[in-house]
Amino acid sequence: MADIYVGGEDVGLIGDGCIFSVEQQYQDVDLFTIPHFDKVLVGWNVRLKVVVNQENYSKLKLALPMLKHVEQGMDNWLTDEQLFKRGRNFAKTIHVRPQDADSLKYDVLIYRGFPVSSYERKYGKEISKYEVEFIALAKGLETDISNYFRIGLEPIGSIDGGSYVEYNGELYQKLTGENSRVIETEFDGEGVWSDATSRPLKAELEGGVWTNELRELDETAYWTRSVAGADGWYVSTTGSFSNDVKSTVYSIRKSLSLPGVLGIISGDGTEENPFVVG
Repeated sequence: MADIYVGGEDVGLIGDGCIFSVEQQYQDVDLFTIPHFDKVLVGWNVRLKVVVNQENYSKLKLALPMLKHVEQGMDNWLTDEQLFKRGRNFAKTIHVRPQDADSLKYDVLIYRGFPVSSYERKYGKEISKYEVEFIALAKGLETDISNYFRIGLEPIGSIDGGSYVEYNGELYQKLTGENSRVIETEFDGEGVWSDATSRPLKAELEGGVWTNELRELDETAYWTRSVAGADGWYVSTTGSFSNDVKSTVYSIRKSLSLPGVLGIISGDGTEENPFVVG
């Protein structure tokens, strides 16, 4: 069994697990006097089959992404979409995580998955089980590696400190260290240094791609949980480090460890295109 995420959303109930298949596509190279001299890799046929045993509009659009969802007041329905729409615009990232996996070695990532199966409903049955088959479209025009899929993900711990990370729709910044620790991108009130709140160490806000600009948030000073002699270290309104007596009130940015075994699914770590982890 596996957990399957399409466009970052958990598919939920599946009937008979899923089947991931990869076929290498070759072109024959024949010499004038020697047939079958070589084969040249010209493409990849990558497919994922999922059996769905839950019927609702979102599951139907999983199988038929070009359905048009029409809403008029309290009424809503699905209908056929305008012709000649491009499938690439409806393709989504697909992530397959083996259930109870303790590593990322066999996670599967399809960069642009598009469903090509038909939908069939058998009336007279309370639940209609149906199969959705996705095919991997090329990520781009490149002929280089990693244009369709990958098996095995980079762990969240490989992300540089200061990079932006998205998890379950929430935006964070990665703290420095080979772990899953992050810092929130909003403040959580104010307090003195000794308040029992989870805050990052000064060292976690250094290294990686951290700069004063990336540390600065809303031109507001906030505490770390590191000490400077009898004082405490804080991040100033410009993003630089300074120290002050521990009884001073500054803002609080909470830090936390994201749960589970997490890998990088997409993104480049900028605020506009954060690393999506799952």
